[in-house]
Amino acid sequence: MQLNSPNLIRTLLNEKSVGVYETTSLGLSMFPLFKTGATIRCKAAELNSLKRGDIALFQRGEITVAHRIVEINSEGKIFTQGDSCLHKDEELTNQNYICQLFEVSYNKYLTFNERSIIWIIVKWTFLYIPFSHKINNVTCSILVRIKSRIDALRGCSNRA
Repeated sequence: MQLNSPNLIRTLLNEKSVGVYETTSLGLSMFPLFKTGATIRCKAAELNSLKRGDIALFQRGEITVAHRIVEINSEGKIFTQGDSCLHKDEELTNQNYICQLFEVSYNKYLTFNERSIIWIIVKWTFLYIPFSHKINNVTCSILVRIKSRIDALRGCSNRA
């Protein structure tokens, strides 16, 4: 999921008057919890305060990514992975870590946060049921194919 500039995000989160950064998500790597178009809210948090299951925002090259923490090993190294991805990301460090995601909203009536039952079910399913991320990945792949076919059909009907 791509976001805006990490320096801008850190600046906004450090402002006492703001404290929360809000943006619109892009991508399907965290499907089913959120997908393109969801409004996400983030807060400042120290990297060493995060635990397995939390969602961290971090810099990967030119983009900012939001993925779930799936492993904190005995050396204290932290690894993330998108809920619909098959492989773990590179190590999360103080250099690439930005902040913690705490809420997802699709509209004023459909909002999930760290305490909502949907958030907890998705988190526990992903972390504790073997191969659930593979099921999510297959579902995500199917949805991407359907969307691309719909977009192709729309393109054809626009030309007519």
